Amino acid sequence: MTPADNSQPELRSPQAVLSQLVALSNALGRPELDYVILGEGNTSARIDDDSFWVKASGTELRTITAAGFVQVSFEAALALVDLAVHDPLTGQPKRAGLNPLLIRGVTAFMSRIAKDTPSG
Repeated sequence: MTPADNSQPELRSPQAVLSQLVALSNALGRPELDYVILGEGNTSARIDDDSFWVKASGTELRTITAAGFVQVSFEAALALVDLAVHDPLTGQPKRAGLNPLLIRGVTAFMSRIAKDTPSG
């Protein structure tokens, strides 16, 4: 994973990132390219050190617009992962629920992304 490029701030504004993500998603979803099945799939893009855009469920890549993406906070997403893994009252690991390997993978990936981007 490479750090966000802050050398051209006008290209890294949240709306610019979203516009590029919509265009990429539409291109990936073109049926004649056969990249995705039934126009389904996921796309996302990092906005800055704190957040990213992610495609909402139930939308097709080939027809998605900016309204089909949600801005997500890394901090909030990691807190939800932690809540899914640990009992909020005791702090002890939960024994049932989400796949522990999946949770560890998502947590490690998001933590790495958050650390790889220089501040400022």
